[in-house]
Amino acid sequence: MKRHSYAEIIGMSWKWTVELLFRPFNFKKWVMLAIIVILAGQMGGNFNFNSRMDNTELEKIKSALGAKGVSLPSGISQEALPSEEKVFGEVAFRREDISAKIAAFFKDRSNVLIFTAVVSSIIILMAFFVLLWMWVQSNFSFVLIDSIVRNDASLRIPFHRNKTQGGSYFKWQICISAIFWMFLGVIVAMAIIGLKNAGIFSGPKPIEAGKILSIILPCAPLLAILLALAVIIAFFTHNFVLPIMYKKKIGILKAWAEFLGVAKGHIVDIFLYILVKAGLSILALGIMAAIAILGILVFILIAGILVLIGMAINAVLPVAVKPVLLAVLIIIAVPALIALGLLFNMLFLPIPIFFRIFSINTLASFDETLDIFAAKTPEELKEEEDDSKYMKSMRLVWFTVLLPVIIAFLALILSIAIPNLLRSRNKVIRGIRPKVNAIKRISEEGQPAANEGIMKPSVKVYLKNGNMFEATVSSESEDNIEFQIEGGRFVLPRADILRIE
Repeated sequence: MKRHSYAEIIGMSWKWTVELLFRPFNFKKWVMLAIIVILAGQMGGNFNFNSRMDNTELEKIKSALGAKGVSLPSGISQEALPSEEKVFGEVAFRREDISAKIAAFFKDRSNVLIFTAVVSSIIILMAFFVLLWMWVQSNFSFVLIDSIVRNDASLRIPFHRNKTQGGSYFKWQICISAIFWMFLGVIVAMAIIGLKNAGIFSGPKPIEAGKILSIILPCAPLLAILLALAVIIAFFTHNFVLPIMYKKKIGILKAWAEFLGVAKGHIVDIFLYILVKAGLSILALGIMAAIAILGILVFILIAGILVLIGMAINAVLPVAVKPVLLAVLIIIAVPALIALGLLFNMLFLPIPIFFRIFSINTLASFDETLDIFAAKTPEELKEEEDDSKYMKSMRLVWFTVLLPVIIAFLALILSIAIPNLLRSRNKVIRGIRPKVNAIKRISEEGQPAANEGIMKPSVKVYLKNGNMFEATVSSESEDNIEFQIEGGRFVLPRADILRIE
C-alpha cells in the first residue's frame, strides 16, 4: 500500500524544491543546476522566403514605362526563361541538365567513390556526435539526482561517482534506439514495397490518393504500437528505473527487474501517477508559456535598443572600421546569446527540479527501501568518505558541450563574411568590366572612345520573375539600376533583378 497520498507527495516535493532553490537563494547554484538539467536533457516555424515577381508586377512595370513613352524590348517575355528552369545563385540550370550532369557524375567510378566516402564520413561523424551527447545525457541524469539528494550543485565528483550507472543507462539507450529504428525501418520498408508492387513508382501517372492510403494505413497500427512502446519504456525508465539505479547502485537491467517487482503491487497507483503527472505537466506548460512570452517581450525590447545603438554607431564610423566592428560584435554576441539562453532556462528551473523530486518521492511511497532521501547506511557513508578518487578529467564532456557552440560560431561568421566578400567582389568586377571592354574596343578600333557609351556595353538582364532583356546600364545606386534601351531609359529596383551578364 502506498505510504502517502499524491497530495502529500506533491507538498513534500514542492517543499524540497523550495529548500533546494530558495533557502537560501544562490545564483551560482542556480547556474550550475541549470547546466546540469540542460545536459541531462530535462529542460523543458518554418520560414518561407519567396521573392518571385509575378505577371501582375511585370505588367505594372510595363505600364509605368509606357506612360513615360518608353517601350520595353520585345525580348522581355515569359518565354525568355522557360518555366521549368530553376536558378541557383548566378547560374541557371534546366531540370534535364541537372539530371544529365548527375548521371554523368556518377558514371565516373572515382566520383562515386568520392561521393560515397564524403557521405559516409558525414554520417559517421554525425553518429559519433549523437552518441557523445547520449553519453553526456545518460551520465548527467544521475548527476541531477545526486545534486537534488545532496542539496548541492557539483559536476565533476557526482559525474564520476555515478559513472557506472551512467554507462549502463547509455548502453541501454543505444540498444533501445537501435531496436526502435530497426522496427521503424521494417515498417517503412513494408509501406515502400507495397507502393512499389502497386505500381506507384513506375512511370508518370496520376497519383491515386485512395490507393496510396489503402497501402499505407495498414502500417499505421504497427507504427502506433511501436511509438507507444517507446514512450512507455522511456517514461518508466526516467521516472522510476533511474532512481532505483542510483539508490541500489545497480545496472539498468537489475533496476528494471526491481521496478517490475514493485509495480505488480501498485498498478492502480502507477496509473494514478500518470494522470496526476499529466495534469501537473499541463499546469507547468501554462506557467512556462507565460514566462516565455514575458521573456520574449523583454528580449525584443533589449534587442531593439541594442540594434538602434548599433545603427547609430555604424552610421558615424568610417567604412574601413565597419568590418572590424562587425567581427567584434559577433565575438561578443555569441557568448552573450549563450548566457542569455542559460538565464532564460534558469527561469524554468523549478519545474524540472520539482518533477524529478516528485517521481523520487512517489517511488519511495511505493517501497521504503527505495527512498533516496532516507538516512544512509554506515556502508554507504563509508563508501562516500573519500571523494578524492572522483577528481578526474571531464575533457570529453566539455568537448561535446562546446563543439556545437564552436560550429555555430564559425557558421555565423561564414554566413556573414561570405556574402560580404561576394558583394565586394561583384562591385570590383562591375567597376573593372566596363574599363576592360573599353580598352578592348580601343585596341580593336585603334581609337579612343567617342563618348561614355563605350564604357557601358550592352548587358543581359535576368529578372526574378523569369524574364530577360538586353539593355545598357546608364547609372547605378544602392537600391536601383537605370537602364537605357532604344527609345528611352527606365529604372528597376535591384530587388527585382536576379543577375546581370
